[in-house]
Amino acid sequence: MLRQLLAIAERTDELAMLLERSVSLARREGAHIDLFVTEPSQMGVVAPLCAARGFDEVNLRSVYRGSEPLADVILRCVQSGAYDLVVKTAAHVPGDQSAVDEADWRLARECPVPVFIVRGDAWAASARLAVTIDVHSAAQVQLSRQALETAGLLALGCRANLDVLCEEPSREDDAATRDRASRVEARRADRGRPAGLTARAAPSRDAIALPS
Repeated sequence: MLRQLLAIAERTDELAMLLERSVSLARREGAHIDLFVTEPSQMGVVAPLCAARGFDEVNLRSVYRGSEPLADVILRCVQSGAYDLVVKTAAHVPGDQSAVDEADWRLARECPVPVFIVRGDAWAASARLAVTIDVHSAAQVQLSRQALETAGLLALGCRANLDVLCEEPSREDDAATRDRASRVEARRADRGRPAGLTARAAPSRDAIALPS
């Protein structure tokens, strides 16, 4: 269950979209949001929006960024609070709006809580989420279980479909990988099955969700 979200935007012009997405998630779960602004001018943007839209679950906070990478700012903020999820806008990859930037990948690797990346496109009436898992090693199985549990809870809370994207195994480890994948599947079943859950193989470059 989500209780406290940390929300932060890459750019000022993404704050309204970030607010809408964060509040949509929080209200489904009964959670609260700490929305961090990194520039004084951003407070003048989000405060009127929260007042006008009645976003009472949003607590506005400021954090000094300077020349520090946003990922480091987020990691510092996460360490200072009891957050269940980070919601942020996507870092921009020049020439490819669908790609995941290395800065976001680094954040996902180092952040102790899951990272939920949002983009500017409008959400469909029937939301569809995706999570990537890797069951090639015992170490990755535990990480995949945690990612799958979190994604499953999000999908249930959002009444969304969930796609599980798996690394394609090499020929020599087909049997072992299938065995580990079945154990992850059993774990998912214990947590409840979101509507429309599907599993399919996908190469790692197609990852679109970032497990912690």
